[in-house]
Amino acid sequence: MSTELEHEQILPETSQEETVDLNDESFENFDEFEELSYGLSEEASDEYSGYSIFTESSIETYKSPVISVEETVPEDPLMPVPPKRYPDMLFLMGKDFPKAIHAHAYVRSLIKWKKICPKQKIEILAPGGNYKNGLFFFSIYKDNFYGSAYCHEKTDKSILNEALSKSRYVPVQDQYNMCRLSCLNYNTLEAVGTIISKENWCLSSDVVLWLPWYCAREVEVHLPHDGVKIRKLGLEHMDLINESWQDNFPGSRDLLDDMFQIYNGLGLFAGESLLSWAFVWYHGGIGIIQTIESEKGKGYCRPVVEALTKGMGDCLIDVHLKIPREKRKDIIFFSELGFRHAFKAISCETKKNEDEKNLKKIDDPKSQDGSN
Repeated sequence: MSTELEHEQILPETSQEETVDLNDESFENFDEFEELSYGLSEEASDEYSGYSIFTESSIETYKSPVISVEETVPEDPLMPVPPKRYPDMLFLMGKDFPKAIHAHAYVRSLIKWKKICPKQKIEILAPGGNYKNGLFFFSIYKDNFYGSAYCHEKTDKSILNEALSKSRYVPVQDQYNMCRLSCLNYNTLEAVGTIISKENWCLSSDVVLWLPWYCAREVEVHLPHDGVKIRKLGLEHMDLINESWQDNFPGSRDLLDDMFQIYNGLGLFAGESLLSWAFVWYHGGIGIIQTIESEKGKGYCRPVVEALTKGMGDCLIDVHLKIPREKRKDIIFFSELGFRHAFKAISCETKKNEDEKNLKKIDDPKSQDGSN
């Protein structure tokens, strides 16, 4: 997650506190979440506890590509999870909240992304195609590999580990510009250990925070003063957002465009001027949170985060985000909003990309003031 939170934003001092009445127009970008409703196959338990998953009608749109005889290759130990098993897969992960919150949201996001962009390289894999043996899922975008993994039980990590050690889906050195595996719990980290080497990967410690949907929808949105209001973002704002993003990279502007099609985002505006913004990012959690340089320190991030959180809660979406463990200021900020500790996580990234980011920070001292 990329955040830029100032000290004043943790406990903002405002002369006027106003509760916003969020109307349908402001949140029509969340209508797409309504399809993520209560569809369970016969195998799923009747004790469904409210986690949003895909209906059978939406699942039918996700078809595995037909492979011709000429294209047939030896069977890979990691195989796609059949789309008809998505409800059961998501239900099983939902029973393991909050530890599974990141993986659950990430998989749902990938399914939705694939529906909107059918040509996008996206895979949701499991040993033998059986989601009960663990999951390895990813997207490949502009020669960048974004993915994660999940193990349901400690007993299945050896199965996933063995499958990863023999799979052709696993990224190899110099195959991509950047590889990132996000928010692995310690059990899953052991499972993917076979593909991560100290020579080529950097590991970072994160804290995953979450807010159940039934709490998120009760969040109140407070504007710092009458001169600002919250609106959804438009494509015309993507250039400013990409230029202000300290972690931007070649192709990040296009990625923002794609994410805009899936989730849009919200911004705080003074007239037509965009002051701050927040996104639901590619992994399904709150992602880029920023304020323009000239307006930092005025508490402008807080109302955008509140509005985005409430909008997701209204659509029965459990809200989560990851924060680097050393960013205590950010953790306090979200704790003040009611977010709870979900689990300690490890994120893995290829060293090549980490080295490039460090060089960028040296060249641009301003980037050192932000958070990842």
